[in-house]
Amino acid sequence: MSEATKLLNDAFNARYLTPAQVAEDFIAPPGFLRLLGLDHCLMVGPRGSGKTTLLKMLQLEALQKWLPTHRENRREYAGFIGIFVPADVRWSMQLDFHTRGIAAEAGRIALQTSAFCHAVCLALLETLENCISVARTGSDLQIYSAFAFDRKAESELVNSLAKLWRMEVEVPSLLGLRQALRFSQTDLPILAARLVSGESLASVVAAQPFIGMAWLDALVAALDTINEKIGSKTQRWALLLDELEIVPETLLRSILMPLRSSSPNLIFKLALSPSGAGAMVLSNVEQYGPTHGNDFKTITLGYAEKSQTRRFSAQLMASALTRKGISASADDLLSVMGPSIFQPALEVADEGTQSRAVLARQKVFQELAAKDESFANALNKKGIDPANLSFKENDKRAWFVRKIYPLVVFRNHYRRNAGDDGRVIARGAVGMQLYSGYPVLLDLTEGNPRWVLNLADELAAEAEKREKDIKAVGVQSGAIETFYERFASLLRVYPIEQPLSRRPTTLFDFVERLGTYLSSKLLEDAFSADPSLSFTIDQAAYESHGRFIETCVQLGVFILMTAGATDDGPPDLGAGGLVGKRVRLCHRLAPKFRLPVHSTRSIAMSSALSANVDVSRSDSRPQVKNVDVERPSDDSQSSLF
Repeated sequence: MSEATKLLNDAFNARYLTPAQVAEDFIAPPGFLRLLGLDHCLMVGPRGSGKTTLLKMLQLEALQKWLPTHRENRREYAGFIGIFVPADVRWSMQLDFHTRGIAAEAGRIALQTSAFCHAVCLALLETLENCISVARTGSDLQIYSAFAFDRKAESELVNSLAKLWRMEVEVPSLLGLRQALRFSQTDLPILAARLVSGESLASVVAAQPFIGMAWLDALVAALDTINEKIGSKTQRWALLLDELEIVPETLLRSILMPLRSSSPNLIFKLALSPSGAGAMVLSNVEQYGPTHGNDFKTITLGYAEKSQTRRFSAQLMASALTRKGISASADDLLSVMGPSIFQPALEVADEGTQSRAVLARQKVFQELAAKDESFANALNKKGIDPANLSFKENDKRAWFVRKIYPLVVFRNHYRRNAGDDGRVIARGAVGMQLYSGYPVLLDLTEGNPRWVLNLADELAAEAEKREKDIKAVGVQSGAIETFYERFASLLRVYPIEQPLSRRPTTLFDFVERLGTYLSSKLLEDAFSADPSLSFTIDQAAYESHGRFIETCVQLGVFILMTAGATDDGPPDLGAGGLVGKRVRLCHRLAPKFRLPVHSTRSIAMSSALSANVDVSRSDSRPQVKNVDVERPSDDSQSSLF
């Protein structure tokens, strides 16, 4: 087992993996190839959607390992050198503590900018050192050959960079320059204290000139110097910035503005949470700032359509199961996992034959019609006999039957144990059969890479514990329950700002009210061929629960219905930009609230929030014991996926 695989098995996190380790088991999701071009790109995705991994895959060490085995994608790579800058709380939260007493705003901004500038310059030096190291040992990528520096050439370059950055270096080496930058970095709290005491910014900058440098000027000047040294003045570089939502707004503005115009040799590849402040900054700089389509492209890492996720999820699931000792490929997951309960009735049959598909549909239609008068009436109005569902393909009734079939299966499954009043009785683990098998198991993950890996881990663990194959009902039921309960546990403890004038509540309470509303309408009200299974975020809902809504988008609890890997739309996110958008609850929570793994028309979210629903019944299943809580502090941008 490779070192990267060992680390992957320990935690679904790319924070401490090298680019080469990330590339070792990398499976490209939809949209990845678009990142290999020369466009400025803004990646938008929820927690665990793969932003950090994709940025790390744009580094030369990762591409050097991945491209030779994926030569069909090599022409997509535009030949830039990626500079990965991991997010750092010292840019904002920690530095904010030291700068609170500074009276002049210019002093606070200067220190924040300097903290970011230190991080960018250190990342550039690390990238440069990797290029030189690989060039000395040889590489399949031609770019590296220009960096075959001897010690003298390295010293000359370091001296030039040190002069640009106003740094004193005792030993002219990349290591010496990095040490000088780190020493300067540790001075920031000391400089903050001097400004708090009343010393002027001018005197501080005079003593330490690097503090007064603009981060973009420091980077572009350094890149021009390096390009001259390698003899390629047009070499492109890509600044790979992660977790921009933690960046202070003033600093974030200085990062986003260059998307419109900067050095032709500098490309920006940025990662942003869908509820982060970046969208607000972009919307507030329309007159002079960058515009979507003209200055940058948006790549959305949330997939509303199953067709966008299943192939990627299948490849990732098969790879993860294989690492767990369960041999699988993307093409044979149907046999490995077994078919879903919906599969027989979805098979294609020859016209006019009593195929297995027709028989399966007739069986479930007859069962539901016998015990649900509202369903029987709905069929009667359409002229449909549940005992005879053989229609010609151009018959509108055939289309109607196919459309409502998943809803019929779902309603029939739960109402089989409904009480005399028609209210649904919990079915425990039996209810998990609706979510078992291929491809429904994949759909539960929403194409979120971390969720795919998590579910694979749960399936393998249950199979080992029960000493059964992963297609066994008990294995899949246990894995699914643990899978959704871990997420629900996170929502119960996730820190959230409370709505004004309301009783304290958790994020789970908010989501539970919405999920219970949908489930009660679907299973207990009169049958509808087009029930509401999604929400439109209206102004009233946003005003009362805006922070809850934004956090649900950020964590992947809400799936934006317009999102997709091929979307080229602007990032209409955060700061009220979500108003008017259509969202649905993620399929990972579908078993928790007895919801189908698809969606239909929407209802105003405020209507669901204000409805009188009995949430006590939504959590009536036996709870999974000793379920680990997904850590609230495990931010998405530092995760493997």
